Amino acid sequence: MTHADYCGFHRWDWMESLTRVLRERALVGTHIRRYGWDDLPSDYKPRYPDRDYKNYRTWYGRETDNAPMHPAIRQAVYLAPPANWHLLVLEHPHAADSDPSRIAYTRSDAHGEADRQTVTSVGKYLTRHFPTLADHHIRDIVMRHGANRFEMWRTVPDIVRSVQDGPHSCMRWERYNKDSGATHPYEVYDPEYGWRAAVRVDGNGIITARCLVNIEEMTFVRSYTRKDGEYSHSDEAIEVWLRDQGYTKSCSWAGLKLRRINTDRCDDDFWAPYLDGDCKNVVDCGDYLMIAYDGDYTFDRTDGHADGSARSTCSDCGDRHDDEDMHGIGYHYEEHVGPCCIDNYAYVVGRNGNEYYIPRGDAIYVESQDQYYDPDYLERNDIVELDNGDYEHRGDAVYLENREVWVHQDDECWVTCHPSCNTEHIDDCVQLENGDWALEGDAWQCEHTHEWYLSDDVTAFETDCGKSVHPDHAHEYITINEEN
Repeated sequence: MTHADYCGFHRWDWMESLTRVLRERALVGTHIRRYGWDDLPSDYKPRYPDRDYKNYRTWYGRETDNAPMHPAIRQAVYLAPPANWHLLVLEHPHAADSDPSRIAYTRSDAHGEADRQTVTSVGKYLTRHFPTLADHHIRDIVMRHGANRFEMWRTVPDIVRSVQDGPHSCMRWERYNKDSGATHPYEVYDPEYGWRAAVRVDGNGIITARCLVNIEEMTFVRSYTRKDGEYSHSDEAIEVWLRDQGYTKSCSWAGLKLRRINTDRCDDDFWAPYLDGDCKNVVDCGDYLMIAYDGDYTFDRTDGHADGSARSTCSDCGDRHDDEDMHGIGYHYEEHVGPCCIDNYAYVVGRNGNEYYIPRGDAIYVESQDQYYDPDYLERNDIVELDNGDYEHRGDAVYLENREVWVHQDDECWVTCHPSCNTEHIDDCVQLENGDWALEGDAWQCEHTHEWYLSDDVTAFETDCGKSVHPDHAHEYITINEEN
């Protein structure tokens, strides 16, 4: 049985055991450096006969003393085996002092002796060490260790503030003034009925994402992330965090209660927010409102009015249209627009290969497919961004491993390298004497013939004069030396 066959617990246990072995060895080396090998306890000498402390990686003890291994590594190990166990343990990846959301690690023994750490992103480090770890697992781990903090707000004013000060949505009222005593439709989400607002806050106190949740059902329906454009996409980071807290994503709020806030404006009986999800109807139960598919009122407007007819309001301009003429926006049809504004949206291929509308400015057009795509689901639909900023189907693109970029397959800038068979940029490669290509770092050049050879195939002969030549020409330089 290989290590890859072990469960996550055993993989992590094995890594901790290896860490303890390396750490003890480092401590022994430190002792030898300070007091000499002869001062070692007698029971250590048979296990550590080497008298030279430089062979004990004393720097490893310093690194493990300074910081524990980054928690993202443990989460990854529980999901998949690393490509190189020893290298991962030796690098001792931990939270960077300059930015705890990034990873610092010791790249080599020379870096360890020099107390020099390399800093990189969590995602890039996991991709390098865990080639079998699925992209969505890497994404979730990265989200858990971002620079922002997550909070759960529990009062009505805070729930309203999450909307007013958070990412753009249809329920952010520009005309709302909390100090004037005005009512906001989101006040119906009373904490007494289990409502809370989950928020993601950056280092400057700005709400970068929000999500309404219900703690009685432990569910959420829709999250919002802050973007430059008007349309707010879902926020993966806050949804990952909520799932870690035990919440599940639901398609609606059906069966949950809302506070009934009476009003006599425009002959309305109560205030009504726009309901996210596919259930937008409510039943008036007198003391409270109940969200239900067969409800008498429809909460699909952004102006605080309840709608009891078969007509709907365009989310963009406020015009009224028959329901059959409306178009749902987004995968969950979070908003609806009429024929008056539908030209502002593009019909895209998105989540699970489904087609739906999103704002035209957010859509990604792929010319070779003659199709728009949802930018949140490009990878799942085999769409990649090329190095020049264009987008292309994966089948018409080539990935350059060394540069970590995509280029169009018709571009003449790439070659297939040996022995890896990876595609690489031609500027990073050299042509071998047999006509094949290889990364320049994987080859060497004969200074006699100027031909290139793979380092793994042919070992260069080093002449007395410091030249690297092919072994076939070594005798020419030996003869010259003898004559001199």
